[in-house]
Amino acid sequence: MVILWEAICQFGRIFCQWLAGTGEDATLSGGTQQGWGVVGKTVLIVQNVSFAHVRNVALFVQTMLQRHIDPDTQLILCDQIDQASYGDGSTVFVIGEGFARHHRRAGCFYVYLNFSIVEVLGNPLKLSREGWSAIRRKKRMMREKIDLYDLVLDYLAPQTALLARKLPQPVLTFPVGIADRPKADQLPFEDRPYDVCFVGALTPRRIDILDALAARGWRLSPHRDVVFEDIAARSKCCLNIHAFRSNHLETPRIIGSFSAGCPIFTENSFGLQSLAPNGTYVSVKHSNLVDQVTHFLNGPTELAALQSRATRWYRDVYLPSCFAQWEVLVKQVNAARQTTPTNEQRTALRAQMSVLGKIGSP
Repeated sequence: MVILWEAICQFGRIFCQWLAGTGEDATLSGGTQQGWGVVGKTVLIVQNVSFAHVRNVALFVQTMLQRHIDPDTQLILCDQIDQASYGDGSTVFVIGEGFARHHRRAGCFYVYLNFSIVEVLGNPLKLSREGWSAIRRKKRMMREKIDLYDLVLDYLAPQTALLARKLPQPVLTFPVGIADRPKADQLPFEDRPYDVCFVGALTPRRIDILDALAARGWRLSPHRDVVFEDIAARSKCCLNIHAFRSNHLETPRIIGSFSAGCPIFTENSFGLQSLAPNGTYVSVKHSNLVDQVTHFLNGPTELAALQSRATRWYRDVYLPSCFAQWEVLVKQVNAARQTTPTNEQRTALRAQMSVLGKIGSP
C-alpha cells in the first residue's frame, strides 16, 4: 500500500510539472484571455480567529511582501476568503487553517501559508492518542481546500519535505519572523510583573505545570485574549508546553519569545536544535519543567545570561538570515506564478487530488 501511495504521489508531481510546462493562458469570466504571469495587486488574507494567535507573524509577512513584491500589500481580516475584496490578477497570500473553500477569481495566484502540523514528525511513539487525532483533523482540513491553491508555504522544514512529496503543487519552507516591537515595551527583569508567561489553550498537561508553578508562588501571566509577544515582554520567562503529548516544534512561540527578549523553557521538540543553538533556550522533559523554571527564577543572574544569549542570537544571526531567506522565497513565488496551470488543467488536477485524498486518508 505504501508503494502504491508513493507511485501515485510521483504521478501527481509529474502531472503537475507537465501542467506547468504547457504555457497556455487561462480563460477568465466573460471570455477574456489573460496570461497567468500577469501580476496585479498583492493581498494578505488572514482569518479573524487565526489573527489573534499569529498577529505579529502575519504583520511580519505583510512587511516582507511590501518590501519584495508590492509596497501597497494590504492585510485583510475576514471570516471567509470570499468576503475579502481584491481584484482580478492579484497575488493572494492566505493564513487561516479554518477557512472554507473559496471561489477562485480571474487570473489570481493563491498562496497558502501553513502553520499547522499535518504530518507525524520524529518518533511516532511520542505521540498520544489526542496528538494523533489533532494531526489527522488538521490534515483533513488542509486536504478539503488545498487544490484551490497554486503554491504552499510551510513553516517547518521537515514537514515541508513530506508535503512536497505528497502535494501536486510546489511546497516551500518560509522562515517565521516577528513584527518589530518598540524597545520601550521590554521592561527590565526586575520590573516585569509576571514571572512566567504562558499563552494558549489550557489542556490537562498544561494545567498540571501551571498549577505547580502557581503553588510555588510564581506569578503567572494571562493565558488568553492577549498577544503573546506583548505578555512575553512583560515576563521573566516563557513556557512552551505541548497541548498533548508530542514532540512537534512550535516555532512561532519559540521565535516570539526571542523577539520579546524573554527566555524560553520548552518541552523537548523535534527540530529545535536545527532552529536555534544550544544555550539560547532550556529544553527538558515535561516532568522537569517546573524544577528548571524554579531554578532559573531563583537565580536571576543565570536567567539574565540566558536572555542575553538568546536576544543576541536572534538579533545578529536569526533575523538577518530570515530577511535573506524571504528575499529568495519571494523570487521563487514569482517564478511559480509564471507557470500556474489553466482552469481546464486545474479541473483535471482537482480530480487527481480527489483520488489521492481518498487513498491517503489516515
